[in-house]
Amino acid sequence: MNLILRTALVMSLSVGVLATLLTLSKIFIVKRGQVIVKINGQLEILGEKGDSLLSVLHVNDIQIPAPCAGRGTCKRCMIKVKAGGDEPTAIEKTRLSPEELDMQLRLACQIKLSGDMEIEIESEFISKS
Repeated sequence: MNLILRTALVMSLSVGVLATLLTLSKIFIVKRGQVIVKINGQLEILGEKGDSLLSVLHVNDIQIPAPCAGRGTCKRCMIKVKAGGDEPTAIEKTRLSPEELDMQLRLACQIKLSGDMEIEIESEFISKS
């Protein structure tokens, strides 16, 4: 009986240690990393995976309007995704028409960077300085 309890204890501790190591590996091994956003085929800016595309554009002095503060309600931050990007979010699917989605139009406030992207925006939003 004593041997069975010791074996169960060792197995439980082993499973706990493995679960902890797996959790830590996800935190430290999974790379967040930088991504490149290419704009209008010429300008390249850097962003971090997981960041909002709109916030990355604003940090880089590309002032796309967003009066709804990123809630996806005004559609003023609409851009065209030429390459990269995840699937449209539920908010985008309710705010954008099927035709707009077919044309690869997206809301910059709803896009979370997951990899390199190529986008088109109106050139007037790019700072001339």
